Amino acid sequence: MKNQLMQLVQQAMLQPEIWGRDNPLWSHRILPTADGKSMSVRQTLRLLNRKKLFITANCNPLALAMTGSGIAVLDLSQPLYAPLRAMFAAAIDTDMLCQLRPLPPLPAPDLEYDLLGAVNDILKKALPRPVPCLIAPGLNSADLLKIALPVPLRHSPFFFPQRFVAVNPAGVTFRHLSSLYNRNQPLAVFKFLSHLNADRLLDAAANPALLKKAARRLLRTCS
Repeated sequence: MKNQLMQLVQQAMLQPEIWGRDNPLWSHRILPTADGKSMSVRQTLRLLNRKKLFITANCNPLALAMTGSGIAVLDLSQPLYAPLRAMFAAAIDTDMLCQLRPLPPLPAPDLEYDLLGAVNDILKKALPRPVPCLIAPGLNSADLLKIALPVPLRHSPFFFPQRFVAVNPAGVTFRHLSSLYNRNQPLAVFKFLSHLNADRLLDAAANPALLKKAARRLLRTCS
């Protein structure tokens, strides 16, 4: 029965116009969540459209902490529901988030991470809600990745802020600009902020101010 029901769900998602908006299939709570409860297909699609649908395939510690904080996490760990993963390709993968393992800012300057310290200093002064750039050793799919949870975690299993930009320590961006920082600190900071701006990783309203601030700092150094 469940297997047939999941096949119907997939068919309905692929051809919603055939099933109609009022079909009971949309409103029944048939999709499992990581807290042992369930939610409807309609609710799941609504979260997906708002870019707030989180999924897990192994109920990792971060996913469990998120459910404990009131964040809905779709549980696809059972083989019956695993095929739905392709249907929710745009969902946020908490298994990937769990692997990031962001590092807290260092209490004292460190040669390798001085660049991020300088960038974060500007972000703190320019943004009403600072989004720190943090080294994430587990990030290997991109150079930079914006992370934003709907609410802060109440009992996080490890350091994981609500909002931050994950930085791949082995990525081209960080390695190149860290090397540049040793030779020209203001220019490296300016280029890093430009990357954040180009990739839309910051508050759009604050971007021009950030770049102007970094540009002035660069000009003062060069003059």
